[in-house]
Amino acid sequence: MQLLSVHLERVRKFREPFELHGLSAGINLIHGPNEVGKSTIQAAIAAVFTERYSSQAPQQDLAPNDMPDARPLVQVTFLHEGVTYELSKEFYRRGGTCVLRSGSTVLSGDEAVARLVELFRFEAPQARVITESQLGLPGVFWVPQGRSLGAQAAMEHARSFFVREIGEEIGSSRETAADALIARLERVRGEVVTPTGRGGPLAAARRELEASMAALAEQEQRKSNSEGLRDRLEQLQARLGLLVSQGVEAMLIEELGLHQRRKEELSRALEERARVASALAGLGDQIGYTEERLHQLAEEQAQLAEARLAIADVERSINECQTTLTSHQEARATLGARTAAMAAKRRFRDLMRDRQERQDQLSSIDEQDRQLRSALVEVEEIVGQINEIQDRLAGLEFGEGSEVLAQLEASVAQLRSRLQTLSTMVAIEVEEVDRLYIDGQLASGSRVLMLEEEMTLAIPGVVKISLTPQESAAVLREELNGKDSELQRRLVALGVESAADLRLREREYRELTLSLQNLTRERMRLEGEGESIPERLARLERLREAQTARLRDIETELGELSDVDDGDQSLEDLDQLTTMNTFHAAEIDRLEGELGTLRREQIRLSEAISWLQTSVERQGDEQGMSALQVQREELVSQRAERVAELEVLGQLIGSEDLATVEDRITSYEERLGEHRLQVQQCREQRQEVLGQMRADPFSEEELAAAEVKVEQAKLLVTSLEERSSALTVLIEIARDIVAEVQHDLNAPMQGRINRYAQQLFGEAAVELDDSFAPQQLVRGRTWESIDRLSWGTREQMALLTRLGVADLMAERGVPVFLMLDDAMLNADGVRLMRLKSILSSAQQRYQILLFTCRPELFSDLVGARSYELGATPHS
Repeated sequence: MQLLSVHLERVRKFREPFELHGLSAGINLIHGPNEVGKSTIQAAIAAVFTERYSSQAPQQDLAPNDMPDARPLVQVTFLHEGVTYELSKEFYRRGGTCVLRSGSTVLSGDEAVARLVELFRFEAPQARVITESQLGLPGVFWVPQGRSLGAQAAMEHARSFFVREIGEEIGSSRETAADALIARLERVRGEVVTPTGRGGPLAAARRELEASMAALAEQEQRKSNSEGLRDRLEQLQARLGLLVSQGVEAMLIEELGLHQRRKEELSRALEERARVASALAGLGDQIGYTEERLHQLAEEQAQLAEARLAIADVERSINECQTTLTSHQEARATLGARTAAMAAKRRFRDLMRDRQERQDQLSSIDEQDRQLRSALVEVEEIVGQINEIQDRLAGLEFGEGSEVLAQLEASVAQLRSRLQTLSTMVAIEVEEVDRLYIDGQLASGSRVLMLEEEMTLAIPGVVKISLTPQESAAVLREELNGKDSELQRRLVALGVESAADLRLREREYRELTLSLQNLTRERMRLEGEGESIPERLARLERLREAQTARLRDIETELGELSDVDDGDQSLEDLDQLTTMNTFHAAEIDRLEGELGTLRREQIRLSEAISWLQTSVERQGDEQGMSALQVQREELVSQRAERVAELEVLGQLIGSEDLATVEDRITSYEERLGEHRLQVQQCREQRQEVLGQMRADPFSEEELAAAEVKVEQAKLLVTSLEERSSALTVLIEIARDIVAEVQHDLNAPMQGRINRYAQQLFGEAAVELDDSFAPQQLVRGRTWESIDRLSWGTREQMALLTRLGVADLMAERGVPVFLMLDDAMLNADGVRLMRLKSILSSAQQRYQILLFTCRPELFSDLVGARSYELGATPHS
């Protein structure tokens, strides 16, 4: 089969009519950049052959994105067995058209679809869109982009068509008969047991056997339980009789009553003792309170007498302190006027002395300012000299130094001397002019030459003499030339004529450097450390302004003190007056503080006397003290009576305490409760055993029936298992027949794929599964599962499988053409060359459409026709 042309309208990117024509019968390389429409062309070709024309899904898939209601039209022309076919499909949103023409025959609608199904071996789609399981052989031959590894699924879907084509040659009817026998045997075995082993009569019989054995075990357990319950009932009857016959309960009740009565007597005695003790404690508190009141009243009377004496002393001290304070205040007033006059005089003298100091400081500031400004001028001159010296230093370059240059000059002179010693002197006397040539140049006259390199003397037509110098002289000349060139290069680079000139330059550089260091030190000396000269000048200016302002303030204050009498009175008198004034002021402060303290003490004592007087009067004074003494004696008498009552109660209570009696009562109550609980438990357990015996009575007849049922179930299970095993053996025999037929079916396909595998991988073979898809790759003694191979190798194995199927189907007249969309991208360089060789051979048998975005990989394909989308096709 050969696809001749493809025509598209309103299909995805191809809104306008597009035609791909002139397709060759071999390889057609359809290429272009991404998103140019390669996958669209492949999808359209697949749709026109296989999609249902009356379904909405192809229309939605092929219509342009911005034209959802468009009617995609796909037309193809192909040649098969000498007959040219024209196929046209137009997809509507609801419905469509399908027309197939071959010569004068025109088929449309379902007739055309039936003819396509017959030709290309696929299932006609009944739903909205064709599925992978319905694609048949086209699913193997047409590989969309990204589906190059899908050979396994494609072969499974195409197996029935593949077997139908090659089955008659190898007698595949045996496989069909064996399959029918396997189905029948499995159906019969299914009547015995399901494939999972969980259903069917055998599983039911096994479950029945398990249930019968469980029932038998239950009957045996019931028998054992019944015997145990009878023994338990006898034990409980004996224990209950023993507990009732001993009379333990009556004895415990009697002892409990005695102890409870003792507890009541002891409780009443303890309550009475607590009441008496409480009363005794209350009497003690009353006696203590009375004695405290007596003591407090005596203390308050004594404090009142002391306070009256103390307030008299305080009033006397206040009078004395007031008198002393008045004398000190009068003395201080007298000294105040004299001190003020002496202070003004001292202030006048201090201001005169301060003014003189300020004037001296201003003179010093002026002198410092003059010195700094002079230093600033010197620094500026030094900076100019430094800059000049630095410029001169920058212009002095001496490279590696005069010593290296002198060594190089000495080496050149030594080499010249040695060369003169080793060279041969050649004296040439020219007697006839214009005849002698030296090294090819005409000699103009006689001369003396040093033979340092090869020299030629020639008289044309007469003689030619070649002079060769000693080998050592030539070597020395070459070394001398190198050293001299190096010397001249360095002299030119440094701008000097000899090493002596460079030494003069170095000496000048050292002198300039020394001068620069001296000037730098002088500049640092003048500038000093810390602040710069301008900053120090600014600081002196601020200090001058401050001193000037202070002088103005001093002059103003001196003007105010101009009337001060600057007599001969010494300043020591002012110090003495000041000292006396300070003494009187301190004494006045002390006396005023002491007077305040005494007055506060006077007020406090007055308040204390008033409070004590009121308290003593409230308690009745002497009469109240007598009444308190009488009350204390009565309380002491009552306390003695209560002590006697406590002694009587103590004898009644004895050595026992209430906790001990309560512990005895609790002990007897617990023993009584335990006894009653034991009796009750025995009765309950007896009733429980009787209930169990009534609820689950044991029967010897039921046990015998359960044993018979188990034996019957065992016989049935054994019979069914023997039948299932026999059927399984028969099924395995039939499956061996199917495997033999499958091997015969695999042989043609496996032979072709093995030839391709050997071309691609070298010494290799391929094992196929039941769907004719590659299962293992055999290289040497290594068997590799397809799933364990690399992505690229799996992709290449899938391509070889498609080529093998295409070979078989093409040989049997099935219309075959391959569409491969970038199906070899993961191949390395060597394998890609081998794959292209395989494709070149395959194009002799069927047509191949190769879609790619990398045409440079396939530019060397022999006989391939190239189509660049949007350009004219060319070979």
